Amino acid sequence: MFQPPDDFDSISNPFGNRSKKGRKPDEFSPEELKDVNPEELAYRKKELSRILLWLMGFGLGLGIIVAIIIAIALNKLGLTKRPHELEPKPVKQRQEKVEQIWIENLDKVLRQ
Repeated sequence: MFQPPDDFDSISNPFGNRSKKGRKPDEFSPEELKDVNPEELAYRKKELSRILLWLMGFGLGLGIIVAIIIAIALNKLGLTKRPHELEPKPVKQRQEKVEQIWIENLDKVLRQ
């Protein structure tokens, strides 16, 4: 009977039996482990841990830089101030000026 390759089986049925790639180290037979060099395995593990540490350091450094830039931008825009710390807007003065100008213009129109 025809049996599809492991890659095809894992694509069509992701919840099926695990392929050789997903097996635990205890499930390998001694014949499959003959070609594994312990020194090379230790070197690869050390190299991968070094790459992981570099990536974590880079991500942390980049995150700190972005956070500092955002904090500076928020302070410059005044978005970190509380409402009572903001300068009051002269809304009433503008309304009074508009009323005074309207009254002056009305007086001029009525005098003519």
